[in-house]
Amino acid sequence: MIVVLGQEEDGVKFTGLKASKAACDLLGFRLVVDKKALNDTRTGVALMKKAVAELRPRLAYMPSLDDSHPARMEAFRVAKAATMTTPLP
Repeated sequence: MIVVLGQEEDGVKFTGLKASKAACDLLGFRLVVDKKALNDTRTGVALMKKAVAELRPRLAYMPSLDDSHPARMEAFRVAKAATMTTPLP
């Protein structure tokens, strides 16, 4: 499962999600996009916590906090908040 936590960058309208969808289809993953979670940190954390509780992953990949793009920095904060409070198996 891949959970989208950030909006697409300016000028890339739908290209990022189309590429993500194609990659997920190729790899056999499920792509989860919740438009409310893109604009609200609490909703994003809740969505990630639900995914972590459902899937019980042993590993979570997230953007780096050192990234200079604000949306990826926020995605890092959301993913960290959701995964740090949920014990991984």
